[in-house]
Amino acid sequence: MIGYQAGSDRDLGVVVGGTLSKGLTIRLHDPEHIEHMHAGDYVVVLGNELRYLSVITDLALKVTDEHLLANPPDDLFTRQVLSGTATYATVELLPTLALETAGGKSQILPVRSIPAHFSRVQRSTKDDFTAVFGEEDATHFCIGKPLDSEHDIYIDLTRLTERSNGVFGKTGTGKSFLTRLLIAGTIQKNTCANLIFDMHNEYGWQGVSEGSTGKRSVKGLKQLFGSRVKLFTLDRKGSDQRGEQVDGDIFINPSEIAEEDILLLGSVLNLRETAPAVLSALQRHYGTHWLSKLVFLDQKELDTVVEETGANKESVRALARALGPLRKMSFILWERSGMAEIQSAPITFDEVGEDVPPSPVAASSGASSQRNSAVRDILTAVQNGQHVVVGFPAKDDLLSYLLVVNLLTRRLREHYVTETNRSIASRQGRPRQIMITIEEAHRFLDPAVAQNTVFGEIAREMRKYGMSLLVVDQRPSAIDDEIVSQLGTRFICLLDDEKDVRSALSGVSGATRLQTVLASLETRGQALLIGHALPMPIAVRTRAYDQDFYRAMAGSEQPEGEQFQSSSFVSRMSRR
Repeated sequence: MIGYQAGSDRDLGVVVGGTLSKGLTIRLHDPEHIEHMHAGDYVVVLGNELRYLSVITDLALKVTDEHLLANPPDDLFTRQVLSGTATYATVELLPTLALETAGGKSQILPVRSIPAHFSRVQRSTKDDFTAVFGEEDATHFCIGKPLDSEHDIYIDLTRLTERSNGVFGKTGTGKSFLTRLLIAGTIQKNTCANLIFDMHNEYGWQGVSEGSTGKRSVKGLKQLFGSRVKLFTLDRKGSDQRGEQVDGDIFINPSEIAEEDILLLGSVLNLRETAPAVLSALQRHYGTHWLSKLVFLDQKELDTVVEETGANKESVRALARALGPLRKMSFILWERSGMAEIQSAPITFDEVGEDVPPSPVAASSGASSQRNSAVRDILTAVQNGQHVVVGFPAKDDLLSYLLVVNLLTRRLREHYVTETNRSIASRQGRPRQIMITIEEAHRFLDPAVAQNTVFGEIAREMRKYGMSLLVVDQRPSAIDDEIVSQLGTRFICLLDDEKDVRSALSGVSGATRLQTVLASLETRGQALLIGHALPMPIAVRTRAYDQDFYRAMAGSEQPEGEQFQSSSFVSRMSRR
């Protein structure tokens, strides 16, 4: 029995049944121990050659004689006499992986067999978790502790950033803190660049923690990592009021906004079914100035547009009316609001540099007043080993959020495809791996639009180009099933809706039995972790985001010589 003595006090029970597909049934030696066992706890089943690390998925009370239930004993002495003989307790286990010990080292194996009858069951130990999840190193980051122990659980951040991932949970379960932990880990370990679209201004400068003592402020990524994080905003006034140290203001030129950026706003702007046809006609005829023409359309110009494009008059009028809210967006440099619009064609990535017309990102306070391309500034930061947080108006302006996130991501995707193909042809260094964090992910990955958006493409196909998504959402059932199935690692906090639970666990082996574990999570600070970056599913108490965490992140400046300057893109940028 691989290092354990028979009859050990650590024994909890023995295997009395089970199958490979449905799991194992364990009979406890002491039925009263059932109160100290919980769904999501881990135990080890000691086979003759393997140790099966298994998660508790269910618990049950059994009797040997059903007549006892018709006339249950009412005195303590009789109950104690019957306990363990006529009455007993069972635990359902799902083996998640097998450990084979050879030469003093444990080898992790997939579960392809089951232990024999009466194999002993014991609590898992620190050595078991270390053998499976490893220890702190250049790529492993502590994400929390198992629900029933104080052993650290480490996640492989290199494997995490290879694929797109998801953080799910209902409101108030700690999604934002878990997301901030993951991003902080990738920054500390330098495993990728990050572009974070911070819809609620929780990641950049500071966030808010809600606890038993009320609300308190916690440090954001900019405060933790200093110059390694660049903070851009669409709302300078709001950022100043919050005391944020902003690196730049994002401005967008109408000529940069494409038809697909507008169509993604369909549900928010209540666009008609005729909108795609009208948008295409306008783009073909007016080129990069189609949006300015449409947004400031008057009756005289309406007749001209209809005559020149052949579009239906009422459809054009309805589309212009629907796009009216765009006029109020101060970060869009409308020609008619007194700001000079770019008169040339949209910027392409080959043109980034001297030829970029003035506009989208305003320089930070005290810097040059020249306005550069938002995309160029973000790319420059990313490729130089920095991380970018884009802040939005504090009033939760969904329209601005959807427009800017889609536009910037689309342009970044174009860059990464171009640069990766170029590097393959020239055998030069590729662009740095980048992870894009988006909240309200179902807005971009809804089944009705996911097939046609840049986000659906990134989730399905952009791994080979070094791009991945970290989608954060409280409604995974609203995300396209194909996209959810492509997520490499999932971090699932408590979910109430059965549809959301099924969606979050779709494609996961043993999903039905893991639903019990998920349902047992506490309201805050716990999550079920599943997928590519972990050897096996595990429920954890997430790492505390406190002063100890701040100290652990301190001194995480970019290591010398790791600025990822091998990219041909950076080389061209530096020459300009």
